[in-house]
Formats: sequence, structure tokens, C-alpha cells
Amino acid sequence: MEDGFFARELEQEGISVIVPDKIEREEMQQIYSQLMRDVISEYAKKYFKSLVEKYKNLDAVILGCSEFALILNSNNSSMSIIDPIYLQCSAAVEHALDGVSVDLILATNY
Repeated sequence: MEDGFFARELEQEGISVIVPDKIEREEMQQIYSQLMRDVISEYAKKYFKSLVEKYKNLDAVILGCSEFALILNSNNSSMSIIDPIYLQCSAAVEHALDGVSVDLILATNY
């Protein structure tokens, strides 16, 4: 998020990108640090829910960190979620199958 690489790529495709402000990103970094210690707090869930509410006028949320799917996913968000793990797995399977398009259902415990 900090360097704008992904935002620029999406904007070149005509997709408007809103990046959380610096304070929000710092809080997200703190939550990420907790996730790396296998801590999923109620505070983290509420914080991400409040971000979704704040940005409710958007079409979707891109989880800029794969671990954030432990907190926010299609089961607990009012907004569409773009999960990088799903995208990476789909691309890997399609590549492995030599470009054959497949639909994946990822089994998760969150």
C-alpha cells in the first residue's frame, strides 16, 4: 500500500483505488503483528468491520495482506472481499493446468 504499486496497476485498468490513511495503515500493521503471533482479537475484527463501514461507498475490499482474511472475509463483511490467497491459488492451478480455467473452492477454518 505504501509505494502505490498495486494502486497504479489497478488504476491503469480503470479501477479507482482508495488506500486507508496513514493512521489506519499503522493500526492495520499492529493487527498484522498480532496475527503473526497467532492472535486474532475481537478488537481486530471490530476494527476491520469499522473500516468496511467507513468505506461502505466502495465496491470491494482488497485484502492487501493474506493474513487479513483471518479477520475479514465474505462471511462477515457487508462488502465484497478480494482475497489474495484465493487469487494466487487460482492462478497457480490454472498455470499448472496449462491455462485451463477452473473454479476453486478453498477450504478454510476462518
